[in-house]
Amino acid sequence: MSVGSGVKNEGEDIYGLAHYCEHMLFLGSKKYPSSTLFVDYITKNNGKFNGFTDFDTTGFFFKINKDNFPKALDIFSQFFIEPLFNATYVEKEVNSVNSEFERNIQLDKKRKEQVLRDNANPKSLFYRFSTGNNKTLLGFTKKHNISLRDRVIKYYKTHYTIDNMKLVIYGNSKISELKKLVAQTFGKAPKPKTAYKFVDNRPLPYEFFKQGKIIFYQTINDHQLLDISFMIPDIHKALPNNFSLYFRLLLNNKGKESISDILKVKGLLTNFKVSMRRTYDGFSMMKINGYLTEKGMKELPYVIQTIYQYIEHIKKLSLNQDYYNFYRKSYTQKFQFNHKKNKLMPFMKAMCVDFWKYPKKYLFSKHSLLPPYDEKKIKEFQKYIVINNSVILLGHKDFTEPLLSNYKSFIENFSTPKINFKQEIWYNTKYAPHKVSEAFMKNILNKPQTFKVEFLTEKVKPLPKHISLVKQCKKDAAKKDRDRKTCIENMKNDKVDLTPLLILKNEKVEFYHKLDRSFLISKTNLFVKFVFNKDVNNAKYATFLRLLVHSLNHHLRHYFSEEHMRHNNIHINASPK
Repeated sequence: MSVGSGVKNEGEDIYGLAHYCEHMLFLGSKKYPSSTLFVDYITKNNGKFNGFTDFDTTGFFFKINKDNFPKALDIFSQFFIEPLFNATYVEKEVNSVNSEFERNIQLDKKRKEQVLRDNANPKSLFYRFSTGNNKTLLGFTKKHNISLRDRVIKYYKTHYTIDNMKLVIYGNSKISELKKLVAQTFGKAPKPKTAYKFVDNRPLPYEFFKQGKIIFYQTINDHQLLDISFMIPDIHKALPNNFSLYFRLLLNNKGKESISDILKVKGLLTNFKVSMRRTYDGFSMMKINGYLTEKGMKELPYVIQTIYQYIEHIKKLSLNQDYYNFYRKSYTQKFQFNHKKNKLMPFMKAMCVDFWKYPKKYLFSKHSLLPPYDEKKIKEFQKYIVINNSVILLGHKDFTEPLLSNYKSFIENFSTPKINFKQEIWYNTKYAPHKVSEAFMKNILNKPQTFKVEFLTEKVKPLPKHISLVKQCKKDAAKKDRDRKTCIENMKNDKVDLTPLLILKNEKVEFYHKLDRSFLISKTNLFVKFVFNKDVNNAKYATFLRLLVHSLNHHLRHYFSEEHMRHNNIHINASPK
C-alpha cells in the first residue's frame, strides 16, 4: 500500500510526524486491537513486513504464504480503516522512531544526505528533517502544550483517504479471486466526501546554474567520500525523453580510458558510479559517487578537473548517433528480457510507489527505455551537467592543514589552509561550504584533456532481435490457439506442460528447457550446474571454485560494452560426481 502523502504534508512545526504516523499504524485497530497481532502473524507464518516514509509517499508492505494471505490482508486493511492510535503507545513508539534516528547517526550516507539538505533553500521541502526523534516529537509537543496523539490522528484523517492510496497485490490466485478479496477487506473503508487535493508551492532546493560549490564534511568512519550532485529537472515529467539514462550509461562505462579506468590506474579512486535520483515532484539529481584513496585526497583538484573534463568529452561523443542507437537497442533488449523474480519485494515496493510518479503508459517501462535519437533534446539535457550546476561533497575524518594546502588552487578565497566548520543540528555533522573558483571552472573548458575512451560497439556480437528455445504458443489451425490472451490463460491455468524438456544429453552435458511463466514477458534465463569429482569441503578446492567464479564473472563483465548489460549473477553449486 502506498499513500500519496509524506513529509510534505506534515506541516511546519512537528518534524517527523509523517514517519511517526507510519509507525503507529502497525499497533492495532478497532477490529484487531492487539498491538503485536500483525507482527506476530506475519513472522510466525514465515513472512516479512516493513514500511517507509518519503517526501511525498508513505509505504507499507508485507509478504506471506498463500494460505495465510487472506487473514493477513484483513489485518493489514484495518490500518487504513480504523486504526486505534492507542494512547498507551504514543510515547513508546516515539522511542522506536528515536532509535531509528540514533542508528542513522552512525551512517555516513545519512550524514552526507543531511549536509546536502542543510545547504538547500531553507524554505524548500528538501531542507526538512524527515525522520523525527524524541526532541521533535515529544520535546516540542510537550513544550508547546500540543497533544501528539491528536495531531497524528488529524494528519491521518486528512491525508489517509481511500482516494489517496494505491494498492498492489501479487499472488498466484486468479485475478477475480484477488479482486474479491480486496473488496471484502478494503470495501469498508469510508469514502471521502470531497476528492483529496494537496498543492505544495515550496521552492526548489537549489537554483539551476548558481551552484559550483564544494562542501567539506567530517565522516564517522575512516574513508574518503566524493559525491557530486547535478541539479536537473524532474526526470519523470521528462518522459518519454529519457536522455538522463543515456548519459548515465555513457559515464558508467568501465572500459579502457574511461574515467573510472583512468582514476583507478592512477590510484586516486576505488569506485565510480553514476546514478539518477528523483527526490520529489519537480526536482531530480544526477549523482556521481566514489571512494577516494589517500593519494586521491591529496590530488583532489586533478580528480575533480578530470571528472568534469571527461564529462565535456562525453557530451561530444553523445551526439554520435551510432553510439546512441547501440545503447538504445541494448537497453531495449535488457528490458525485454528482464527478470524480477529474485527481487520480488523491492519490485513490489517500487511498483506501488511508481503509481504516483508515472503515467500508466510508462508504469512498467519507466526509465528503462531510450526514445529515438534527438540531437536537440540531447543537447538540452547536456547543459545541466556543468560544474556551476553541481554541488561537490567531500567527506573525510580529519581535514589536516597539510591536506587542505593542496586545495588552494581551486577554492575561491582559500588563502589559508584552515576550515571554519559549521554544524548541522540533527546529526551534529561538521561541514564547511566553499565556492569553486571561477578560474578553475573556466580552466575545465579552456584546457580540455585528451581522452581515448573506447566504446566497444564494433567489437560486440550483434544482439539478437528474438530469443526463443521452444515456442510458448503453437500456431495451430484453430483461432483460439493463435490468440495470445488464450495462450497466456492456458499457461496460468496449468494447461501447458511445464515439465523440463531434455534438449541434449551426452557424456559431458545435459541440457534442459523449461517454460518460465513467472513474468509474462519475453526473456531467457540460463542456469548452469558444474559437477566436479572433488570434495568441495576441501579448502583447496573451495578456494579454486571461488577463483573460477571470480574469473568467469570478470570475463563476462567485459564481454558487453555497457555496464548494465554486463551485470550478471553467477552461482556455482559443486557436489561429488
